[in-house]
Amino acid sequence: MTNTAAEIRYKLYCQTIKERIKNGQKPHNDRYKQGFFIPKNPLKCMNIMETNEPQPIVYRSGWEKDFANWCDTNDSITRWGSEIVKILYKDPLRNRESFYIPDFYFEAIDRQKKLQKYLIEIKPMKESTLKESSNGYDKLMVAKNAMKWASAIQFCKKRGITFKVLTQYDLGISI
Repeated sequence: MTNTAAEIRYKLYCQTIKERIKNGQKPHNDRYKQGFFIPKNPLKCMNIMETNEPQPIVYRSGWEKDFANWCDTNDSITRWGSEIVKILYKDPLRNRESFYIPDFYFEAIDRQKKLQKYLIEIKPMKESTLKESSNGYDKLMVAKNAMKWASAIQFCKKRGITFKVLTQYDLGISI
Protein backbone atom coordinates (compact mmCIF):
# COMPACT_ATOMS: atom_id res chain seq x y z
CA MET A 1 0.00 0.00 0.00
CA THR A 2 1.40 3.40 -0.97
CA ASN A 3 1.10 6.49 1.18
CA THR A 4 -2.20 7.63 -0.30
CA ALA A 5 -4.92 9.80 1.18
CA ALA A 6 -6.86 6.61 1.93
CA GLU A 7 -3.94 5.12 3.83
CA ILE A 8 -3.53 8.35 5.81
CA ARG A 9 -7.25 8.36 6.70
CA TYR A 10 -7.03 4.74 7.83
CA LYS A 11 -3.96 5.43 9.98
CA LEU A 12 -5.74 8.43 11.50
CA TYR A 13 -8.77 6.24 12.23
CA CYS A 14 -6.66 3.53 13.88
CA GLN A 15 -4.75 6.13 15.90
CA THR A 16 -8.00 7.74 17.11
CA ILE A 17 -9.48 4.39 18.16
CA LYS A 18 -6.28 3.35 19.97
CA GLU A 19 -6.24 6.68 21.84
CA ARG A 20 -9.87 6.24 22.87
CA ILE A 21 -9.18 2.74 24.16
CA LYS A 22 -6.00 3.88 25.95
CA ASN A 23 -7.96 6.67 27.66
CA GLY A 24 -10.58 4.16 28.81
CA GLN A 25 -13.30 5.53 26.56
CA LYS A 26 -15.95 2.94 25.74
CA PRO A 27 -19.37 2.88 24.18
CA HIS A 28 -22.30 3.50 26.55
CA ASN A 29 -23.45 0.22 28.10
CA ASP A 30 -21.29 -2.15 30.16
CA ARG A 31 -23.96 -4.90 30.08
CA TYR A 32 -23.12 -5.87 26.49
CA LYS A 33 -19.99 -6.74 24.55
CA GLN A 34 -19.21 -3.32 23.11
CA GLY A 35 -16.20 -1.72 21.52
CA PHE A 36 -14.64 -0.08 18.51
CA PHE A 37 -14.19 -2.00 15.27
CA ILE A 38 -11.09 -1.66 13.10
CA PRO A 39 -11.79 -2.96 9.59
CA LYS A 40 -9.29 -4.89 7.52
CA ASN A 41 -10.71 -3.37 4.31
CA PRO A 42 -11.07 0.33 5.12
CA LEU A 43 -11.56 1.44 1.50
CA LYS A 44 -15.13 0.17 1.47
CA CYS A 45 -16.00 1.49 4.94
CA MET A 46 -18.07 4.66 4.79
CA ASN A 47 -17.21 5.65 8.39
CA ILE A 48 -13.59 6.05 7.35
CA MET A 49 -13.61 7.00 3.68
CA GLU A 50 -16.78 9.06 3.25
CA THR A 51 -16.87 11.44 6.20
CA ASN A 52 -15.11 14.75 6.88
CA GLU A 53 -13.10 12.98 9.56
CA PRO A 54 -13.03 9.21 10.10
CA GLN A 55 -15.89 8.26 12.44
CA PRO A 56 -15.64 5.43 14.97
CA ILE A 57 -17.29 2.16 14.06
CA VAL A 58 -18.98 1.22 17.32
CA TYR A 59 -20.42 -2.20 17.93
CA ARG A 60 -22.94 -2.37 20.76
CA SER A 61 -23.15 -6.16 20.98
CA GLY A 62 -21.22 -9.22 19.94
CA TRP A 63 -23.82 -9.70 17.19
CA GLU A 64 -23.01 -6.26 15.78
CA LYS A 65 -19.28 -6.99 15.95
CA ASP A 66 -19.83 -10.20 13.98
CA PHE A 67 -21.99 -8.35 11.44
CA ALA A 68 -19.36 -5.60 11.01
CA ASN A 69 -16.75 -8.28 10.40
CA TRP A 70 -19.05 -9.94 7.83
CA CYS A 71 -19.51 -6.62 6.01
CA ASP A 72 -15.78 -5.97 6.08
CA THR A 73 -14.77 -9.38 4.70
CA ASN A 74 -17.64 -10.16 2.31
CA ASP A 75 -16.43 -9.71 -1.28
CA SER A 76 -19.90 -8.90 -2.65
CA ILE A 77 -20.21 -5.85 -0.35
CA THR A 78 -18.88 -2.73 -2.05
CA ARG A 79 -19.62 -0.13 0.67
CA TRP A 80 -20.76 -0.33 4.25
CA GLY A 81 -21.08 1.83 7.31
CA SER A 82 -22.11 1.63 10.94
CA GLU A 83 -24.64 4.07 12.39
CA ILE A 84 -24.40 6.45 9.42
CA VAL A 85 -28.12 7.01 8.66
CA LYS A 86 -30.47 9.16 10.77
CA ILE A 87 -34.24 8.78 10.43
CA LEU A 88 -36.80 11.03 12.09
CA TYR A 89 -39.62 9.15 13.88
CA LYS A 90 -42.32 9.74 16.50
CA ASP A 91 -41.20 8.25 19.84
CA PRO A 92 -44.35 6.78 21.44
CA LEU A 93 -42.81 6.73 24.93
CA ARG A 94 -41.79 10.38 25.01
CA ASN A 95 -44.54 11.58 22.66
CA ARG A 96 -42.13 13.64 20.57
CA GLU A 97 -40.06 13.39 17.43
CA SER A 98 -36.66 11.79 17.79
CA PHE A 99 -33.95 10.31 15.61
CA TYR A 100 -33.50 6.62 14.94
CA ILE A 101 -30.04 5.48 13.85
CA PRO A 102 -30.07 1.94 12.38
CA ASP A 103 -27.04 -0.23 13.05
CA PHE A 104 -25.72 -0.76 9.51
CA TYR A 105 -26.03 0.32 5.90
CA PHE A 106 -24.41 -1.64 3.11
CA GLU A 107 -24.38 -1.99 -0.66
CA ALA A 108 -23.73 -5.31 -2.35
CA ILE A 109 -23.61 -6.75 -5.83
CA ASP A 110 -26.16 -9.57 -6.16
CA ARG A 111 -25.94 -12.70 -8.32
CA GLN A 112 -27.42 -10.81 -11.29
CA LYS A 113 -24.62 -8.22 -10.93
CA LYS A 114 -27.06 -5.55 -9.72
CA LEU A 115 -26.34 -3.18 -6.88
CA GLN A 116 -28.59 -3.76 -3.86
CA LYS A 117 -28.82 -1.40 -0.87
CA TYR A 118 -29.68 -2.50 2.67
CA LEU A 119 -30.36 -0.83 5.99
CA ILE A 120 -29.97 -3.26 8.89
CA GLU A 121 -31.10 -3.23 12.51
CA ILE A 122 -29.87 -5.96 14.84
CA LYS A 123 -32.14 -6.67 17.82
CA PRO A 124 -32.90 -9.58 20.13
CA MET A 125 -36.17 -11.32 19.29
CA LYS A 126 -37.63 -10.27 22.65
CA GLU A 127 -37.48 -6.61 21.53
CA SER A 128 -38.81 -7.41 18.05
CA THR A 129 -42.13 -9.18 18.60
CA LEU A 130 -44.73 -9.15 21.38
CA LYS A 131 -44.88 -12.93 21.25
CA GLU A 132 -41.27 -13.17 22.43
CA SER A 133 -41.33 -10.30 24.96
CA SER A 134 -41.58 -11.51 28.54
CA ASN A 135 -41.87 -8.35 30.62
CA GLY A 136 -43.18 -4.79 30.52
CA TYR A 137 -39.87 -3.27 29.46
CA ASP A 138 -39.54 -5.61 26.48
CA LYS A 139 -43.13 -4.80 25.44
CA LEU A 140 -42.36 -1.06 25.55
CA MET A 141 -39.26 -1.67 23.42
CA VAL A 142 -41.36 -3.62 20.89
CA ALA A 143 -43.76 -0.63 20.62
CA LYS A 144 -40.92 1.88 20.30
CA ASN A 145 -39.09 -0.28 17.76
CA ALA A 146 -42.27 -0.68 15.70
CA MET A 147 -42.45 3.12 15.32
CA LYS A 148 -38.77 3.34 14.42
CA TRP A 149 -39.07 0.58 11.87
CA ALA A 150 -42.22 2.02 10.27
CA SER A 151 -40.29 5.26 9.69
CA ALA A 152 -37.28 3.30 8.39
CA ILE A 153 -39.47 1.41 5.91
CA GLN A 154 -40.84 4.69 4.54
CA PHE A 155 -37.35 6.20 4.39
CA CYS A 156 -35.98 3.17 2.54
CA LYS A 157 -38.91 2.88 0.14
CA LYS A 158 -38.25 6.42 -1.14
CA ARG A 159 -34.57 5.59 -1.74
CA GLY A 160 -34.69 2.06 -3.17
CA ILE A 161 -33.21 0.50 -0.03
CA THR A 162 -34.27 -2.75 1.62
CA PHE A 163 -34.79 -2.50 5.39
CA LYS A 164 -34.24 -5.62 7.49
CA VAL A 165 -34.35 -6.41 11.18
CA LEU A 166 -32.03 -9.26 12.07
CA THR A 167 -32.37 -11.21 15.33
CA GLN A 168 -30.15 -13.78 16.95
CA TYR A 169 -31.95 -16.44 14.90
CA ASP A 170 -31.11 -14.71 11.60
CA LEU A 171 -27.49 -14.47 12.71
CA GLY A 172 -27.41 -18.17 13.60
CA ILE A 173 -27.08 -17.57 17.33
CA SER A 174 -29.21 -19.18 19.99
CA ILE A 175 -29.44 -17.67 23.46
